[in-house]
Amino acid sequence: MHIDVCHYANIITYMTSVQRKITYRLYPGAAQAAQMDEVLALHCRTYNTLLEEHQRRFEAKEPAFGFSAMCKALTEWRGYADSLRSLNAQSLQVTAKRVALAFDAFFRRVKAGETPGFPRFKAVQRFSGWGYKTYGDGWKLIQPEGRHGKIRLTGIGEVPMRGKGRFTGAPKTAEVIRKGEKWYLSVTYDLAPEAVARPAGREAAAFDWGLDTLLTIAKSDGALEEVDNPRWLKARLEQIKAVSRSISAEETKIRAAFGLAADAPVHHSQRTSKVNRLRQQLASIHGKVSRQ
Repeated sequence: MHIDVCHYANIITYMTSVQRKITYRLYPGAAQAAQMDEVLALHCRTYNTLLEEHQRRFEAKEPAFGFSAMCKALTEWRGYADSLRSLNAQSLQVTAKRVALAFDAFFRRVKAGETPGFPRFKAVQRFSGWGYKTYGDGWKLIQPEGRHGKIRLTGIGEVPMRGKGRFTGAPKTAEVIRKGEKWYLSVTYDLAPEAVARPAGREAAAFDWGLDTLLTIAKSDGALEEVDNPRWLKARLEQIKAVSRSISAEETKIRAAFGLAADAPVHHSQRTSKVNRLRQQLASIHGKVSRQ
């Protein structure tokens, strides 16, 4: 019997490897940040266009617009759309996969007898970012010492980044993420289980997550230790309320200036620089609480 040694070795490597992520903070220059905003907007438009076509076919009872069909459509669109042709082809497939997963979840809930909402279109302000499937195709890490360094993105250039992990491995996929006004890079690595193994202890303990306290630890000698709940959000709640009230007051003035109804949403093109600054401040507070 003939055995493909290379294929067998790949199977063994896959079975004995694990995947972990490291998230880096990106520091693009002004020109690079503008380019990244443009790439983000194009991926957001692609996502919404694929969702719209999926919805149209579903309502018209046409064949399902699955992931393979989306990839074929993207190839056709790239043939005559210069803006899409400037993007990495595999990164567009990652965006298409997100649409496919959204509809898979929708149909799964429908089949279970639930009443799910239809997958929603996304505003660019709420679109998190874009991804890459294969290392070296559209992105490459430049880390001389295995930490910090730069990320080379096709069409954008080398963007400085900071961050490090407690392991080293082979980079596989990546996601460029925008949170507020900050950019991040989340890289998935393939590595051996030993690289993330932690030393085992010799004692036993029980943990109880609570409401009044964050954690109660019962040790093997019978001692109890309580860890207080930090309540990060509660500590920032008054600041959040104050900024939210300021935003509401400014938007009331804008509605009056444009003759809008009291409950009408304020379009981002109608917002003043003060409102944008306050919204950035609010997003920064929420981001800090999330990180804490």
